Amino acid sequence: MSKRYKYTREEIELAVKSSTSISETMRKIGIKSTTGGNHTYFRNRVISEGIDTSHFRGQGYLRG
Repeated sequence: MSKRYKYTREEIELAVKSSTSISETMRKIGIKSTTGGNHTYFRNRVISEGIDTSHFRGQGYLRG
């Protein structure tokens, strides 16, 4: 049985390329809750798809 996802890899990749964090990416593709399990699941999905996130800036409260 193959996995079924609501968002395609291409949709996620486009959102990741124009974002600076996982939370921003989630908001751009329409995931309302960016906390808890949704954030962890989505971050793991991005990693498993092999999408580059090296341009992400990290935790905002730790910058500057």
